[in-house]
Amino acid sequence: MMQRMSPMDRRWLPGCVLRGMLVLLLISSLRGRIYANETETLRIATLAPKSSECGRVFVNWAQAVSTKTGGRITLEINYNGRLGDESAMVSKMQNDQLDGGLFGEVGLGKICQPALVFQLPGLFTKWAELDVVRAELNAKLEQGAEASGFRIIGWTDFGVRRTMSKGFTVRKPADIRGRKPHLGRGDIIQSMLYEAIEGVSPVPLNIPEVLPSLKVGDIDIVTTSALQAEQFQWSAHLDSICSQENAYLVGAVAFSLKRLRALPEDLRNVLIDTGITATAAMTQRLRQEDAAAYLRLKNKMTVIDYSGKEQAEWNDVYSKMRRRMAPAVFPFELMQKLETAPSKQ
Repeated sequence: MMQRMSPMDRRWLPGCVLRGMLVLLLISSLRGRIYANETETLRIATLAPKSSECGRVFVNWAQAVSTKTGGRITLEINYNGRLGDESAMVSKMQNDQLDGGLFGEVGLGKICQPALVFQLPGLFTKWAELDVVRAELNAKLEQGAEASGFRIIGWTDFGVRRTMSKGFTVRKPADIRGRKPHLGRGDIIQSMLYEAIEGVSPVPLNIPEVLPSLKVGDIDIVTTSALQAEQFQWSAHLDSICSQENAYLVGAVAFSLKRLRALPEDLRNVLIDTGITATAAMTQRLRQEDAAAYLRLKNKMTVIDYSGKEQAEWNDVYSKMRRRMAPAVFPFELMQKLETAPSKQ
């Protein structure tokens, strides 16, 4: 049988309840403060050296994030492909072993394949054309990346793609036949270009393998930007360079969408806002540095200027390549739209 409360018990009961509620509020407050002061370390990877323009931007970005979050976010940057090539970086992000990275054509091909349209040779002839189209398609491309589990923080570029060779000159597509052109592993664009030329047997290599292969003559053609050729020390083993701006190397900083969503909202907003600023700065610097690198290489190499007939041969190959890629890599309608964009008229 339940014992009845005494008058004194009744007097003490409200006080006990009140004290209990205060204790619960105090615990909740302390937990909130602890959570607010938790630190997050985000692992980011890049193929670029720390001493490069990309590396310097990353250093500044990490400092800005740390300052604006009061040290609650630390960006751990892994340079020089320390965590593998871009394919490995994407796989690590999908397996929660890496949070983000700086990606070029190989990584973009896995994160947001339609973005490869910006790198199609012969489609743009100046950065301004690319900028207009990318701004127009930006929202749709970012939605596609999110559907694959990634968040693009910001777009950037790595320079003008040029053909460089050793011991001979490349003036027309047929000049590549019988040679040993480098092909980046996973580089869909360059692979399809060589297929369109026909009779070409490229040598697939990751970036760290290129320099040793150039030194021993296992490859004799590299298609990259002047800036990358200098940074990776490839230019010292090449002696001719194409002057035409027929293709552009684009890239992006992307994060695991799952990892971003796990961050407190205030930290996530700081990371994204500073990331947008960082990639904009990276784009400006890399375009300037690539132009300067090209001027330096012009003074060291034989410069190849295509004649009208030679350029027409390349344009035919580019057109054939784009139509082979359209159904598999991006909608044919998208390519047609870009080929006739008002920005190019």
